[in-house]
Amino acid sequence: MDRKPIYRIVADNIIHSISEGDIPPDTKLPSVRKLAKEYEVSNLTALNAMRFLENESVVYAVPKKGYFVKASFQAKNSHSKREGKQNEKEQLYSLLSSRNDTGLSLSNGHIDLYPTQKISKIMRKQIYRNPDLLGGNISGHGYELLIDEIIRRSIEYGCSFAKSEICITNGGLESLSLALRATTSPGDTVLVQSPTYFYTLKFVSELGLNCVSVKTFDDIKQALANHSIKVIVYNANFNNPDGVLLSERQKKQLVELSKDYHFTIIEDDVYGDIYFTNNRPKPLRAYSSDVILCNSFTKSIAPGLRIGWVAGSKSATQIKDLKQTTSKFTAEYPQATIAEFLRSGGYDLHMRKLRATLAFFRDQVRHEILESFPKGTMVSKPQGGFVLWVSLPEHLPNKANKLQEALKLGNYFIPGYFFSSNGEYDNCLRFNFGFGLNEDSSKAIRTLGQIFCR
Repeated sequence: MDRKPIYRIVADNIIHSISEGDIPPDTKLPSVRKLAKEYEVSNLTALNAMRFLENESVVYAVPKKGYFVKASFQAKNSHSKREGKQNEKEQLYSLLSSRNDTGLSLSNGHIDLYPTQKISKIMRKQIYRNPDLLGGNISGHGYELLIDEIIRRSIEYGCSFAKSEICITNGGLESLSLALRATTSPGDTVLVQSPTYFYTLKFVSELGLNCVSVKTFDDIKQALANHSIKVIVYNANFNNPDGVLLSERQKKQLVELSKDYHFTIIEDDVYGDIYFTNNRPKPLRAYSSDVILCNSFTKSIAPGLRIGWVAGSKSATQIKDLKQTTSKFTAEYPQATIAEFLRSGGYDLHMRKLRATLAFFRDQVRHEILESFPKGTMVSKPQGGFVLWVSLPEHLPNKANKLQEALKLGNYFIPGYFFSSNGEYDNCLRFNFGFGLNEDSSKAIRTLGQIFCR
């Protein structure tokens, strides 16, 4: 296959931004010189890209002023774009919500891995001793004893939080959403990992933010040189979906870059406690009090409790104000339960068992995939978290057709393109190993392998 000319790559990137609604109609595009600098191409290549866009009726030229986006192109593409996005959303929600016995499309553990009996006993005692947890007025931005426990435990992984900066949320997703809303305005540019969690991409898109993605840590500095980055959203410990864990050197370097380039770091550390290494890896927040840290007990204690938290740093006041106008407060009953579980030492014992079991599950499911899938398939071996990132052989025949056939079998994986802002990773799949390998999941993996091996 012939490689696409460089000017077409530049032009296609601009078309994608316009189609996504990132560049409104009649907006003046950067000059040829600025475009050449941004894409690191010659002025002639940038000019050829603009001429191509003009010939395709994407832009129009105004003498001595430059090139502008055609409203007709925006209108023509908006309907199909909305329709495509809606179909993608429906497919994703279907994969996440459908019930089966494999759990392969999720990103958490089987219910048997969680201390449900202990939690239910604590709940009964809590409500007996303090019925106001159900019937009383909720005030403040979190149950005080839970905030105290979060601060106490943070010392173990190198962090120090002020009590005033902690806000208890309805799960980790609300923490991430509040942090983004508090630190950005529509039109700002946000840098994310690639691949990255699909809800991060959803938040960035719905807030009207421009998205820049980097595939490796070493790409960050170049992206900062080419774009005016307002916020970086990063999962330094066991990124979902590829499981990447930054080294201490990289974490320190990223914090230093935030000072040099004046951007805010929002860290998603939801998998930080679920590590298979000897020690818990430090979050980015351990290296700078300016980092906004988002976390949750959903993955570690019980998915159904939906209790998260955010240490808002300098944006704590804005985050709490937004919380007031979004969901107002988080129920105190589950907060009090988690606080007691942490205080009593039950959490530490539970986490030791959970981590050991998950490391075993990881190896089980990983081995089954490698045995069943085509030769050349790559499977990550994360040192924490719940998910495996599977890369099919690059030149797999009829890959797209096989992927669609595999999706029709049921919700056994999440396609890789959901973890990219521009539809990359169509040769990748994300699997959850949190349910281990049972008869149903083993059969599903072998059946998927048969499809991809044809």
